[in-house]
Amino acid sequence: MAAQKLLASGKASAELTNEIHFILGQSYLAQDDLTQAEYEFTISAKLSGTETGAEASYNLAAIAFRTDRLVEAEERVYALAENFAAYDYWVAKGFILLSDIFLKNGNEFQARQTLESIIENYKGPELGEVAREKLNALGNE
Repeated sequence: MAAQKLLASGKASAELTNEIHFILGQSYLAQDDLTQAEYEFTISAKLSGTETGAEASYNLAAIAFRTDRLVEAEERVYALAENFAAYDYWVAKGFILLSDIFLKNGNEFQARQTLESIIENYKGPELGEVAREKLNALGNE
């Protein structure tokens, strides 16, 4: 892969190197190679203060969830919210994932509360709709 060759050459700037790790993470994720994706996203998640870092952090939480490391997934969502608060989209997406974690742990009440909070507080249309659909799927109490 060209990205790996560029990394190996040592000629890429720090910014380009981080971008390469992020792109590699996305590529591995698309191939469902969660181990390699997690490795690459771990590097790019260190880009605090960037949207790339926020997305990489979300992906790390999602990978932890998909591999049944629920405590780690929950911790990663909270870290995402703390370290990337300026990126509402990724924080909201993280909290939607958190509702899934709560459900998988049998805590439907907390899942509902989390989804309702997203619906009330997130300003973007797409994730608000996702939260509404998930809440509707839970049915009435």
